[in-house]
Order: sequence, then structure tokens, then C-alpha cells
Amino acid sequence: IGLSTARAMGLALNIPVVGVTTLSVLAAAYLSQHRIDKNFLVLIETKRSDFYGQYFSPMGNTLSEPFALPAEVIVDTYLDQPVVLVGDANDRFLSLLPADKKGLIQAVAGFEVPDADFISRIAYARYESGDTASVPEPLYLRGADVSQSKRIQRVIED
Repeated sequence: IGLSTARAMGLALNIPVVGVTTLSVLAAAYLSQHRIDKNFLVLIETKRSDFYGQYFSPMGNTLSEPFALPAEVIVDTYLDQPVVLVGDANDRFLSLLPADKKGLIQAVAGFEVPDADFISRIAYARYESGDTASVPEPLYLRGADVSQSKRIQRVIED
């Protein structure tokens, strides 16, 4: 809904609309306050069994596409070396880690909510670089969660 509104306003006002992901905003906010020598993982809550995330280099370059994965796949894929953990999913993710992997994680608090300042900075940088040719599209990291109702359905007979 928000993206549709932004696109409609951009069209009506004849101004470009630039898409920015929550994951990139949290990464930018983290990097603005920390200089590190480790890769970092931005994880955000889905309130389900998986996590939304993206893997970044110490310079903020993306090392993975955004993903929706369960904790065990994240551990197997990204925890072969020490990493910094950023986002609002720290506590739940840490509680699911095997004991031998806990020493590889440095969890950092304070980067749970996207900051409007960083959203505008990233969008403006993309605009300045000419990255406005494509219309922003929604980023769906997993399919719809649809299931058949468990309630007995009424049948209307002729």
C-alpha cells in the first residue's frame, strides 16, 4: 500500500520514486556508527519460524540477496566465521543457535527500526547516481501463507 501510494504521488508530482529496503537502511545506520573488520548480518523478525535477512561486508557491500530463511539454514550458510548481528531478531536468533556457534556472533543493539534519515540518504544517493530508471517494485521474500479454512463450511442446497 505504501509503495503504491509513493508511486502514485511521484507520478502525480512528476518526481522520481526510489525504492529502499529495510535491510539496507538498517545496514547503513549500523555502518554510520561502527567501523568493523567483520561481515555483518542484518536479521529482522517475521514472527514466524524464519527470519528476513541480508549479509553485508564490513564496507556495506551486499554479500547476499535479501532472504527469508530458518535459523538452521542461516547458521549453515553464513556462520562459518565471526559475524556481527544487527536487527530486531537478535534475541530469538541467538536463542536458536547451537552452542558451538554462539561464540561466532557479536550481537549489536540499537538498530531495530529503520531511521527516516537513512532512508532519505540512501534514496537521495540513488537518485544522484541516476538509479531512478526503474520503478520500485515490492520485495517479496517468500510466498503467501494461504491455507484451507479448518472450519466446517456451510453448504447451501437448491
